[in-house]
Amino acid sequence: MKNFIQISAIALLILTACKAEAPQSTDADPPKVETAVVDQTRAAEIKQAAMDLFAYQDGKWNARWDWYGPDGTIAGTTQGREEFSPLVDAHSQMLYTEVPAQNQTSYAMLTYNEVEQKIIFLNAGPKGDYWIMRMDPETGTMISDPHKNPDGSEMIIKFTTLRQVADEIDVQMETSTDNGQTWTLAFKQFMTRAKDE
Repeated sequence: MKNFIQISAIALLILTACKAEAPQSTDADPPKVETAVVDQTRAAEIKQAAMDLFAYQDGKWNARWDWYGPDGTIAGTTQGREEFSPLVDAHSQMLYTEVPAQNQTSYAMLTYNEVEQKIIFLNAGPKGDYWIMRMDPETGTMISDPHKNPDGSEMIIKFTTLRQVADEIDVQMETSTDNGQTWTLAFKQFMTRAKDE
């Protein structure tokens, strides 16, 4: 009986200590259930933006790239085409890019990742070159992971959607060699949906 009383007393002390250490809820604390609902709503909105973008991009596009020199003026222009097509399901796309004047083709896979809430973009170019980028589907801004160049330097690129209407998209690409502290305009791309779409 004495042991039982001692055990009960110890248990009571532990419970009292736990209550004393437990954080007390205040009126200022947001209800966790409401926060979860808000988070789910935002997640659904971001996902919908990605799905809408994939649906909008689908198909063939004529493209023009205006390349900029160090002085900020147009140094050259190239023409080509891009084609977005379904990959696995509505969450992913394949992008094919062709620039005949430069004898250049590249492929990219785009997929919306619900955990990161980003469109992940993997671009594969010639000689094993590749870029990994992440796009905010609501703003259209896409930034790459640091990319190692043959000379050992690193570069980051950023794509920003300047304009998007029914059948036209204007995008600019900037580069950074100081981990995003400063950016240099590389090109502006003007895409128009191909007439046979």
